[in-house]
Amino acid sequence: IIEYSEVFCELSAKKLWGVTGKWIIIVCIQVFKCVTRLMLIYRYKETVIQHPPIPVLDRKNIKSATNLSTIGEMAQNQFDTSSFILKSSGRVVRKIEASPPLALRTWKPVPKSQNISCENKELIEEVLSGRKLIAETIYVTKPMIHLASQACFGTKTWKPWLIALTMDLASLHLYRSCRAIPLNSLTPQQRLQLSKRQLLLVLYIIRSPFYEKQSRDKINALLE
Repeated sequence: IIEYSEVFCELSAKKLWGVTGKWIIIVCIQVFKCVTRLMLIYRYKETVIQHPPIPVLDRKNIKSATNLSTIGEMAQNQFDTSSFILKSSGRVVRKIEASPPLALRTWKPVPKSQNISCENKELIEEVLSGRKLIAETIYVTKPMIHLASQACFGTKTWKPWLIALTMDLASLHLYRSCRAIPLNSLTPQQRLQLSKRQLLLVLYIIRSPFYEKQSRDKINALLE
């Protein structure tokens, strides 16, 4: 609700209480959003905050996702009924009742299920989760730091613009370091969100003061 009514609240506050009231409402909204997003990250382990918060319903993918989950459950059930895993060594052993006839046996070891993770993978995933936590914390706290830099240096200087851009680039760089490791550390939905954040970097050319000093004349000339 806050995400979709934010602009309306700012315009209403400016009309009722002037510029000072508008900035007070902006700070209150950003503090509330920052605190709730940090709660999602640290308490509910939400790695990449989704934007928009309520995604558009894709009916085509719902059916395919349901079919994939059903196939995965069937494969896991088949694995559980035909074999078991030794606790000490982690070796997969085929059950006697699930063994094929002697003439059809290949004598090859039973392949491990894809849902089983080794200790090295768990350690790497732990390191990656720490990086993702730092990256998302940087992204979530960026609006508050941007407002603080505007209060310290003013709205017409380059420092707030550079600080916000640096934080966005640092967050994306940490996520890229996670993607460079050959593990499924990011889901397709999370990668889509990161792609959207990369595209949003283009909006920095129409943000003050870059727009007034660099891109405004070029954009107007291009439109004419």
